[in-house]
Amino acid sequence: MTQDKNYRPTFYLTINALFIAVIIFIGGILAWHNYSDTKKIILSEVEQEYDHTLVSLAKDFQHTYKPVFDTVGLLSMTPIMDAATLDERLQQLHLMTAAMSNRAEIAGLQVGYENGDYFIIRPTSSRRLRSLFDAPDNTAFTVDNIATDSATGQRFLERLFFDESMAQIWRKPPEVTEYDPRTRPWYLQAVKTDRVAAVAPYLFYFLKEIGTTVFYAPAGKKTVIAADVTLHQLSATLAEYLPTPGSEIALLSADGYVLGYHQPEKNIINQDAEDFKIAKLEELGSNVFAFLNTNKLVQPGPLSFSHEGRDWHGSVRTFNVSGNEGKDLTLVMLSPRDELLADVKKRVKISLLITLAILLISIPLVSVVARMISQALNKLAEEAVLISRFDFNRPLPLRSKIKEVDELARSMEMMKSTISRFLALIKSLASEQNFQAMLEQITEETLHVSEADGVLTWLVDDATNALTPVAFYDQGKG
Repeated sequence: MTQDKNYRPTFYLTINALFIAVIIFIGGILAWHNYSDTKKIILSEVEQEYDHTLVSLAKDFQHTYKPVFDTVGLLSMTPIMDAATLDERLQQLHLMTAAMSNRAEIAGLQVGYENGDYFIIRPTSSRRLRSLFDAPDNTAFTVDNIATDSATGQRFLERLFFDESMAQIWRKPPEVTEYDPRTRPWYLQAVKTDRVAAVAPYLFYFLKEIGTTVFYAPAGKKTVIAADVTLHQLSATLAEYLPTPGSEIALLSADGYVLGYHQPEKNIINQDAEDFKIAKLEELGSNVFAFLNTNKLVQPGPLSFSHEGRDWHGSVRTFNVSGNEGKDLTLVMLSPRDELLADVKKRVKISLLITLAILLISIPLVSVVARMISQALNKLAEEAVLISRFDFNRPLPLRSKIKEVDELARSMEMMKSTISRFLALIKSLASEQNFQAMLEQITEETLHVSEADGVLTWLVDDATNALTPVAFYDQGKG
């Protein structure tokens, strides 16, 4: 069976296909527009979330630093700065513990004296800290005092343990030590400045926590009061602002060390039993952070890249912490684009399902309308074929609610009637012998065909070359 190369679809199929194509096109455009706009909104909201995270971290720093700065400044005006003996220093314990009350981030208050003496009080209420200091179970505070024996010139460390009421529980025998506060960065910086400041965050090796030291030496003195401040709450803050489960967020120091990570247990790397260090970005165990570091993408500004078949969106922001020696901290935030846009894809899927539902509902309606129109046109086409064969026997009662189809049916009915009359007229004229009667018959048929109010027939008089009325017919005569 040969295929008809001149195949033309029916009007019914054409209308159906046209309506379905229009619905699919409009539905697709609406779905894409919805996807595009919602995508922009989501990514804009993520940028706002990044900004909010940055502001929250800055507030956390201010919340941590500002009270400690004030505390260090106030303690610099107390007798602890001039206390020369252990007993004199112990007399200030109540004041120093009061200064640390409700400040969980303060890991210790310390004083480094010009002669090399050292005095520090640390909260030791947790089981982990008591284990580190080998302290009795009811220990609340641990005090270390370092002084130089005037007779031997040796430096000795004395460690004392106190309970919540500041009653002494136990006192360890003095131990020889080489520790000298005057060699510490916070002491060296303090004696060179006249304001309360802080060193860059570093690892508290003994506590195995990341923190900083806030320091101050009053003008004209070389005795320094300082506070060790842990930054463990930063990781908790970062974890609160993860936009999606697969997101990565880290806070870096000016020299690239990780000060905060949403998985805080990875901040500090245990290289061996006695050696610990702060992790760098590529050491967190995150493939995407390692990729970022390898490709030197940790630069301030927005991020957009692909890694391991996944698209990522992110941002690198820097901010300065008051008292951090003017060094900026860097906040790196990354999120998988598919997770960010998961809600958008759901909305697009819903839009497509709605379009499909509209399409399924519309198909029967379109089919009914198309069938009504096509049936009418098919009848008109059949009628045209009969007219071409001069078959006027079948009446044309077709009427349609569609204006154009109805007008076409009326016109075809009129054409059919006109042709039929003219054929009858020709047949009648062929047998008519009376010229005047023939003229009147022609005039009458012209009136009916043209549906005029009246028809007047004129003939040209050859003798006078003038028009002479010979027949008149109007609706009244009909």
